[in-house]
Amino acid sequence: MAEPIVINAETREITVPEAERAFGVAGERKVEVKHIRIEGRTVDGTDLTQGFSWKVSCENAGKELCADLIDGIVADAGNIEFDWIVGAAPMAYKGTMHFAVCAVRVDAAGKAPALSVRQHPRAWAGSPQAAGGAMAPAKKSGYQVRAQTGC
Repeated sequence: MAEPIVINAETREITVPEAERAFGVAGERKVEVKHIRIEGRTVDGTDLTQGFSWKVSCENAGKELCADLIDGIVADAGNIEFDWIVGAAPMAYKGTMHFAVCAVRVDAAGKAPALSVRQHPRAWAGSPQAAGGAMAPAKKSGYQVRAQTGC
């Protein structure tokens, strides 16, 4: 298994390992899988495994907003883990794609309110690269990024 992208739930900092900074080739759809581990399942007394659905919101290199829903999470006493199957919209253009991992509160029926991709405060963000025609490492370094406000 590839090295996970790690998120600190308290500080909302994200670390993308060097080997995981290339997200694929522009135009790909559901080819790349990124494993994400959130260290800390409880934040400010809220258990993030209960009453939340998960998504990865993105701004692709064409500056278009998009989101991929997460099918399910696996949690232990201290962490939350899941796989992000990177969809077509994040990979639509060559260049830098920004993403945020979002926990969206759901009601008892499991339904989330209708939110835009920038409205939820419990988010963590990073910026990998999408290459055109070949895998290429990210041009930016320092993937410990403070989260954007909102998803």
